[in-house]
Amino acid sequence: MTIALRRLRERLTARVRTVVDNPDARRAAVLVPLVGSQTAPDIVFFERTHEVLEHKGEICFPGGSVEPHDDGPVAAALREAHEELTVLPDAVEIIGLLDDVETRVSNYTITPVVGFIEGQPQLQPDPLEVARIIRVPLARLFEPGVEATQVREHEGTRLLMYSYTFDGNRVWGATGRITRALVDTLRKDERMHFVVFIEYTDMAARERSLPSHRAYLAQGRASGEVVQSGPFADGKGGMYILDVEDEARARAFVATDPYTAAGMKLTLRQWHASREGK
Repeated sequence: MTIALRRLRERLTARVRTVVDNPDARRAAVLVPLVGSQTAPDIVFFERTHEVLEHKGEICFPGGSVEPHDDGPVAAALREAHEELTVLPDAVEIIGLLDDVETRVSNYTITPVVGFIEGQPQLQPDPLEVARIIRVPLARLFEPGVEATQVREHEGTRLLMYSYTFDGNRVWGATGRITRALVDTLRKDERMHFVVFIEYTDMAARERSLPSHRAYLAQGRASGEVVQSGPFADGKGGMYILDVEDEARARAFVATDPYTAAGMKLTLRQWHASREGK
């Protein structure tokens, strides 16, 4: 897959970015570093050491809290990238900003800043914070089997979790959601993603309609509209994800699902990677 940073820049400029204004949350910013060439960049993560206070051993982007002396999230992201990886701020071309991401456990609102560094920068990790640098071709994240979605329950609410697994590394949590937002921006932008939550309101009716429902989803997978499906661990429901041109098509798909005729409760909502999970 050829990835043109020009296309990414245009899409980030044209879109309306989601800005979260939560006075009770701590503000943070991360740099999403793309390095190498304009048409085949790598993306850089790093694994945190076990000496840091939060998110020990996790894979993340360089970043941290927005300090009072920072001139906004871009300045904070560049400062943190310099402190953690010795990235020179003047060497970074700012491509654009992704949607703000909220974390539920650590209570941060994170602004992801996408930046490009041409060539082969010599990154020097801070040994107190960085266990190792992880650099992978951005196109690798689009390969089958790398991206995965899970449903997790948090305080009574079911949430979508996103992860990317490659070369023995697993990117998840807030970093997974930021990565998903970047990947979505690079994908064909005329499509929309929706998640359909299914509640088994009548188990006997569910069993009778299960074969036709499975066949219906198989047709959706063949057409490319159903990208993922599966039951919940509690056995009381399931979900599937649609990749369609608009909400009208998503509603039409749900309306003709055999589970709808069987009386199951199907709930449709648009899939926003920045608003889910950890």
